Amino acid sequence: MNLNALPPDLRAAISAVQNKLAFAVVVLDLRELRAFTSFFLICSAASTPQVQAIHDEVEKQLEKLGRRATQREGYAAGQWVLMDYGNFVV
Repeated sequence: MNLNALPPDLRAAISAVQNKLAFAVVVLDLRELRAFTSFFLICSAASTPQVQAIHDEVEKQLEKLGRRATQREGYAAGQWVLMDYGNFVV
């Protein structure tokens, strides 16, 4: 997948997860499925603090672009986090 062809906000989210050393980073392109979102950004972390740091960095970088998640789940427990940005889900 050509990263330059992705929406700028999704590219910012990818950069944010990479900055916090997420691993197994995958972008699923769901546009042809006409699903509830266009993309899924999935990544893994080694610990609860890293999961939360990834969340915080994504949120910080996307707020710079004027984007806020419409839904957030799982942050407190830190085992997994879901962030819904409409056109993509992290």
